[in-house]
Amino acid sequence: MCGVSASMWCAFLLLLPLALGQRSRDELLNWCLDAKNHKSKPGPEDVLFNQCSPWREKSCCTPQTTKDLHLTKMYNMNYNHCPKPDGSDLSAKCFRHFIQDHCFYECEPNIGPWVNKTDRKMAEERFTNVPLCQSDCQSWFEACKDDYTCVDNWPKKLNFKNTTKYFVILM
Repeated sequence: MCGVSASMWCAFLLLLPLALGQRSRDELLNWCLDAKNHKSKPGPEDVLFNQCSPWREKSCCTPQTTKDLHLTKMYNMNYNHCPKPDGSDLSAKCFRHFIQDHCFYECEPNIGPWVNKTDRKMAEERFTNVPLCQSDCQSWFEACKDDYTCVDNWPKKLNFKNTTKYFVILM
């Protein structure tokens, strides 16, 4: 559990409804975003593709969504929007972290405490400020430290219309 003791995590879950108003703990931990590729309620899926498979037992995504996020350019996103100075693409080890993050976005049902309304075309809701384990952050940094990006804020500054090249890695 990323260095958080079980008792601390349990205390957090017990106090969560008090901190967030009238919603029950069960509702907050069984929440699928109101967004383009999400199911309305979390549930089991027999098969989820590759890196999304940990969400099989309780998921907000469908098998097709998980296959698409691994093999296509979902949301018109190209992670190779800024090649390295030598012309090479994003490393496979770095790309895996982006795919894992995308699986979390599409599949995770325990995000209720961090959901906010939005007016984006692809979603009525989004989550923000979800806790990230230091070990996950460090692992992602280590995997991507030799890779490049051309913007400092992807949601606000990346021009998705100019990210046309497919980047597919079969893992």
